[in-house]
Amino acid sequence: MSFFGFDSSLPRDRGHHPSQAPGFGATPDHFAGLSSRTDGDDDDGIDFDDTYDGLGDGLDETDDALNADTFGGGDNSVGKDFDFHGSTAKVADVLNEEQAVYTRSNTKKQPDNHLQRMEQQVARAVAAAKARPKASQLVLEGSLGKISFSNVKTPRPMLNIKRPESDQAKPPQKSRADRKSLLKIIENIYDALLELEVHERERSKLPVVQPNQSPHETHVQWEMKRDQLAQKLYVEMKVLEPIDQSSNISHPFIAILSFSKMKRAIPRIFRHLDPEQRVTVLTIIVVHLDVLDVVRHGIYRPDETQLPSAFREEIDMFSSNVLPPLLSYMYEAPLSIAVGLLQLLLDRVDVRSISKTKIGLAFLTMFFSRAEIVKQSGQADEKELQDWESTYCRFFDKLQGYWMDCFPPSGRFVDDQYVWQFLASMAVGANMQQQQILVASVKDRVLENVQASKVLPQEIGVQKRENVNLFMRAMGLDVDLLG
Repeated sequence: MSFFGFDSSLPRDRGHHPSQAPGFGATPDHFAGLSSRTDGDDDDGIDFDDTYDGLGDGLDETDDALNADTFGGGDNSVGKDFDFHGSTAKVADVLNEEQAVYTRSNTKKQPDNHLQRMEQQVARAVAAAKARPKASQLVLEGSLGKISFSNVKTPRPMLNIKRPESDQAKPPQKSRADRKSLLKIIENIYDALLELEVHERERSKLPVVQPNQSPHETHVQWEMKRDQLAQKLYVEMKVLEPIDQSSNISHPFIAILSFSKMKRAIPRIFRHLDPEQRVTVLTIIVVHLDVLDVVRHGIYRPDETQLPSAFREEIDMFSSNVLPPLLSYMYEAPLSIAVGLLQLLLDRVDVRSISKTKIGLAFLTMFFSRAEIVKQSGQADEKELQDWESTYCRFFDKLQGYWMDCFPPSGRFVDDQYVWQFLASMAVGANMQQQQILVASVKDRVLENVQASKVLPQEIGVQKRENVNLFMRAMGLDVDLLG
């Protein structure tokens, strides 16, 4: 294959790869745009000042702090639990200690964080894909209708989602509950979360169990209460509310996820969910991906060169708080889950619409990268591989002619790194014909970035070239081979 004047000889005949042409493993933290925090903040760390202090103020996003319109008045019970000097004063003495413990814990984990693991997985996928023959493609009959886990490796039926009757785009959804009711749900979630976290802190006070010694009764009681509190938290999240795709009323969990306070709570909540509950949360989000606030507000209008600042802040908050625990779950998920979730996207979601957004492409990159790693590791059987090939081709055909729409508006300083990450994850699993289509479709953007890299300041120019190389190296090409 030869585009743009590439050297069409095989990689093994070209000699050593030029050291100045970086690839997946040599680029600086390509996935930092998906989920990292700035200023050294970790994803799962707890900022108790931000989380607890002024919770009532923070819940209302329009600064009507603790007023009657938001929390009710008279004998209305909404907001009654925000007396933090009363109902939560009993835990004040453990908050500082808890914050210190979580800080130390995350500091130890930092060298092996999810960003490094994702980059390593994509690098392995690119290297292994070149040595593996393509699997035959068969037509997959049906799609995922039920999905759940008794553990992360073993699926069993639970969540039932019906197919839509048409492929027409869904109208914008509105919430069945009013703003006050949604804030009350979030308040209840925080109450349940705080109660569970305080109970977790009580573990250190339990008697020490010696080896070969049966658990003490207090341990059994502690575990039982912990399970009850975890279930209470899960119920308060409203995840198990029915999914009605024919209605324009949004799912309650999706409605509360539009609030900043709920986005910030996801990392803390996810630690207390079992694998079955985690995949259910992920499934609910995937089914409603095109109606998420960060996706609806992430599409550029024809006259826009950048998104409004308020929308960018919400997108960054989702990337920093919601995506990391979902990515962590997908690291361990079997191929059947990647297949099922992608099928759900194709069946229930406007794929062309979400592919125009940073968050939408982050989910797609997550699924395609994980699928390629599982394929190369030999952990999937032949039926799963056939299902994936069929689903991949179905998705590829869906975006045929729309690949350039994935990019934000052109500009020398525009951040399009996340698009090249997505295209690289697609190119790794593509056959020769599909790779040719991909290259031909985005050729103009490749040349634009390469030319811009020559006139931009060195640091920005190098990053521009490395972004393009994410895509090129997935196919054994390199921007340094441009003629």
